[in-house]
Amino acid sequence: MNSPSPRPPGAGDRLKTREYIGYALGDTASNFFFQTFNIFLTYYYVDVWGIPATALLWMMPIVRLIGAFDDPIMGLIADRTNTRWGKFRPYLLWGAIPYGICGYLVFAGPDLSPTGRLVYAYITYALMLTSYTVINVPYSSLLGVISPSSRTRTVASSFRFVGAFAGALLISLFVRPLVKHLGGGNEMHGFQTSFFFLPKDSFGLQLALNAFAQFCAGPTSALTWALYGDVADYGEWKYGRRSMGLVYSASLFAIKTGMVVGGFLLPLFLDQFGFVRNAAQTTTALLGITLAFSIAPGFLALLKAGALMIYPLNQKRVDEIERELAARRASS
Repeated sequence: MNSPSPRPPGAGDRLKTREYIGYALGDTASNFFFQTFNIFLTYYYVDVWGIPATALLWMMPIVRLIGAFDDPIMGLIADRTNTRWGKFRPYLLWGAIPYGICGYLVFAGPDLSPTGRLVYAYITYALMLTSYTVINVPYSSLLGVISPSSRTRTVASSFRFVGAFAGALLISLFVRPLVKHLGGGNEMHGFQTSFFFLPKDSFGLQLALNAFAQFCAGPTSALTWALYGDVADYGEWKYGRRSMGLVYSASLFAIKTGMVVGGFLLPLFLDQFGFVRNAAQTTTALLGITLAFSIAPGFLALLKAGALMIYPLNQKRVDEIERELAARRASS
């Protein structure tokens, strides 16, 4: 009698289309807020609310660096959470409320003294990043438990980043109309009601370049985040413990730390080429800007490619680990 052929990894573990879409919409909603902060918060603080730019030079890196340590802490908390809603879902259900409130407070713009404004900015920005961590670490960790199949997780990750980039694109499309309509010519009021602003020059070119950049970046982000689930599987297979929250929070820690380091290095790099703020730039300074946003990040991308060359988990190995983990779970 012939023995049954082994079940292909991932067979029967695929998600329904509506489940992929539902997962993607989580990052779309999150990016409505977070991309607004990334793109427009400096403009709002300096040009709309009147905080000195020199004060922001220290505020944002300090708050981001401190906030980066929230990620592994949140990952450890999520891994140890056990409720009737699961490990990660409760934070999505209840964390959205403080995230929304903190996001509004960032743009509320109360009438304070210059020192009061800076203190208010420190507090609300820190609270916003913390509330984002409470949502984003569990949401990212869901990818690792959404299916035992690496292939299914890769598809889910692809859907996720389509949703994330769609959220960023929608912000770019509708910021200015909303500020103008809701603010009635008053940018402060417009930010309080919409959080949006869009540069007015070269809109078509900006839109085309942004769409092309997102198209190129999309596969990289989706595949990278899918790999983290494979790493968590490997950890469970080798050490007998599945620390999904910690794995994904460590990646977020690395991203935020990189943002802080990059925020410090970029001005130093441009300064070597004679860059001067709010002035016509020399040919050398323009070369420095071009290098900072093309060759320099391209070099770092090559270093990442080198790291992937020695990454030990290929698809064959991942499939073997999936089968062994499935066998362990079935016998336990």
